[in-house]
Amino acid sequence: MPASAGIFARYPVFKDKNLSETITPIYIMRALSILSRQACALSTVLLTSTVTDLAAYNEDTLEANLAPHAGQAAAAEGLIWSTGFEEGQFQFVVGGRELDTDGPLWAQGQFQDDDAVAFVSEPVRSGNLALKYLWCKDKLGEANLTKKSMTHYGKAATNADSDRWYGFSLYIPKGGFPDEKQNAVIFQLHATPDRTLGEPYRQPVVAFNIRDGKLTTAPSYDLEKVSPKNVNIEKNRLPFELASITDLEGKWTDFVVHAKMGLENDAVYQVWVDGKLMVDIKDFNMGYNDEVGPYPSWGVYSYNSVGDQRILYIDEVRIGDANATYEAVAPGRSDHTQKPRIEQAAECSCPEKQS
Repeated sequence: MPASAGIFARYPVFKDKNLSETITPIYIMRALSILSRQACALSTVLLTSTVTDLAAYNEDTLEANLAPHAGQAAAAEGLIWSTGFEEGQFQFVVGGRELDTDGPLWAQGQFQDDDAVAFVSEPVRSGNLALKYLWCKDKLGEANLTKKSMTHYGKAATNADSDRWYGFSLYIPKGGFPDEKQNAVIFQLHATPDRTLGEPYRQPVVAFNIRDGKLTTAPSYDLEKVSPKNVNIEKNRLPFELASITDLEGKWTDFVVHAKMGLENDAVYQVWVDGKLMVDIKDFNMGYNDEVGPYPSWGVYSYNSVGDQRILYIDEVRIGDANATYEAVAPGRSDHTQKPRIEQAAECSCPEKQS
């Protein structure tokens, strides 16, 4: 773990920082002030830390620095990382809770409070434990952190090296998400803006959204070096419906996502739901013109709701590189319940080429 990682995971002063934002001297001084009793020890680490500029900070949260390949067999299949939450604990380079000090290392945890996540023994997709996300309306505030119960994994080093496979299983309890107009994000590939160029944060490159009783996804792109906040992105979105929420409630649903960023009509976006290929787009544009690649997030992110809370469970998370396959990341490998893939995608209304 980088020397700075323990600081970010241990001290909540950093928990509302975004993955791609610079840790400036102001934040260093805040940390030293808040942690005055440990100022001597902490200042030594902070002042010698590699996190005092944007490039080094991004380096700490690269996927390559979070976990090694899980042995030669896993590496041969293209697996980068996996977790079934069996450890019953995790830790973060940035944010998280004070109790998150051990277990698999994630890039960032953003939680409304300590009850926003919990390791549970029921329901589980496989093994003995799964992770529960709890989003509560009465915890909302002005800060972005108050709108999230999310875990984020590491970034790809560059957009050119962002061909990734993601496998995970989600469980939505009955009534877990009200049928409403307010959008909720439960999975995303979030871009890393070029903050040194003054680029603002933008909507995810692609996400799974719950709204109006449906689960949808919509990849987008922007060719500009510095993207105006969502101005170009909205008009370039390609929407797809993945499922109705009523069809997903009360059971585990397995997802496999293959996403390759590309801005020269060379992108790939494929989504399987319980083995059925629902989205299959190739040779189009997807992503933003950023130096550092995107990172995956799971959980609940929403600005409001007609209901009091939203609940989501996750299990069997796997991430693979360009050499991975559906079979390498799809849930159910360990207990032989993996759903075979069915190659019949939903129709795509997108143009053959984009400019």
